[in-house]
Amino acid sequence: IGRVLVLDRIALDAGIEVTDNELRKLIRDGGYIVLAKSKDLPAGMMGDFFFQVPAFADSATYAQALQSAGTSDKEFREALRTMLRVQRYEAMLSVVSQPDGATIEKAWKERHKQHSFDVVAFNIETAKTAAATEMPDELGLIAWHEQMDPARKRSMFQEQWTPERASAELVVWRSGDAVPGALLAKYPRAAGTDLEKLAHDYYDRFAHLRFRRATEKTDAANDFDKVYQSFDEVAEQARAESQGHAAIVDMQADMQARLQKGEAVDWAGETAALGLTLETVAAPLTQQEWTDDPKLGDSNLSDQLMRAARGDKFIALVVGTKQLVFGHVLEHSVAGAPPFTVVREACVDAWLADKATELATAQAKAFVESLKSAEAVPGAAPTAECAVFAEKAQAVNASVVATGWIDAGKLPEDFAANADDAQRFAVELSAGARVALTSAENAVLGPLPSGDRSRLFVVRHVGVREPEKVAIEPKDYGEIERQATYERYRETREGLVSPAALSAKYGVEFPSRKDKDAPPAPKS
Repeated sequence: IGRVLVLDRIALDAGIEVTDNELRKLIRDGGYIVLAKSKDLPAGMMGDFFFQVPAFADSATYAQALQSAGTSDKEFREALRTMLRVQRYEAMLSVVSQPDGATIEKAWKERHKQHSFDVVAFNIETAKTAAATEMPDELGLIAWHEQMDPARKRSMFQEQWTPERASAELVVWRSGDAVPGALLAKYPRAAGTDLEKLAHDYYDRFAHLRFRRATEKTDAANDFDKVYQSFDEVAEQARAESQGHAAIVDMQADMQARLQKGEAVDWAGETAALGLTLETVAAPLTQQEWTDDPKLGDSNLSDQLMRAARGDKFIALVVGTKQLVFGHVLEHSVAGAPPFTVVREACVDAWLADKATELATAQAKAFVESLKSAEAVPGAAPTAECAVFAEKAQAVNASVVATGWIDAGKLPEDFAANADDAQRFAVELSAGARVALTSAENAVLGPLPSGDRSRLFVVRHVGVREPEKVAIEPKDYGEIERQATYERYRETREGLVSPAALSAKYGVEFPSRKDKDAPPAPKS
């Protein structure tokens, strides 16, 4: 904030201004204000700051937004004017000279450095032969299945997973049906109730569900009237439905109270006596099946029903587009993993893969440990010359393959079916093994798992060199030019308007909120 205030003063001195018409257009149409940040700001605050100004459709909406924000029209406009001035001033700094050919060539060479690696791969599929000799008996495999991490179990057995299901009895009053007289007689409105207000309140609360137009009204005065029927258009329906709704609210409250006391409720008898319909869905359905049901389907109902299934089984009243519904859950089954008998073969495969990975990992780690010298710094990657690396690999029955020189700017994205381990590892450099590109010469890294989890790689970084030829393609040139221009802009901006630059030039300070005041000098 302090930096913006200082830059605004500098922008004013430079003659930058924002007109009232520009402010009105921004407030009416909305838009973004982009303020650049500085590299010497605290960690996590890099990058540009984007402030979105929403589009205000009318003056009433604008006034309401200002009131909610606790500000005035004048204060808001001046804040926008300040940020727009700073944005324009910072945009002036983006006019920098284009990078020359030498700069482009240097950047291209940096991107296309060539790396070479010696690779030792430990094949997990091959290790399954040894893993099979340690396969547990049936009880052991069942225990392993039971102790499996829940998230992994869900991922592995997604197709066989048992979804949550529930069945229910539902009391229904459908749209268009007359309000049953027996219902109103059993649960009447209290004497003195303002029925007109009851109708208006019902309309205001449920118009979006009950009174949507079949087709939009093109000549409507506002967006609401375009989509929904006005109260005057549905007044009689709203008056009838509001009393029916209020009576059903009382009915469900009465039945729920009796159930909570442990009393029996005759759902079928009471529903029929009051002129309503009881729908029984005996076969448990998933939440999605409840939503998609052609007769009762409603996302609000399915959500309320499943919440009730996990609780007291009473389904509170739901007002939908088709009907008003409440009821109780008959049967509920929670989601869960399939039984072991259904997924036994998958468990065998998974156990073998886990054990083979464990064996291959132990072999790979032992290989890496064998390369560490007595003087090695704890936790640091070991280093090895070519001959030593090959000798230690041979000691663990592994072979070394060389990648040759790989262009870091053109890493392969895939390998052929008959690719060797060096070609496979080259693909990994663009993903999980990219750290190898920044390792020191002769550094040994690993075990590094392949993306398909079929191998573990231990690699030695043979070295890095500049590309033998410079071959800049037009698309590369344009991208590098844009990046170099942006970097030069950042450097220019940092030198002129970063907190450090402003402090040096104008003597202003930007103390951190974490900075502590200096202790007072001791009294003499």
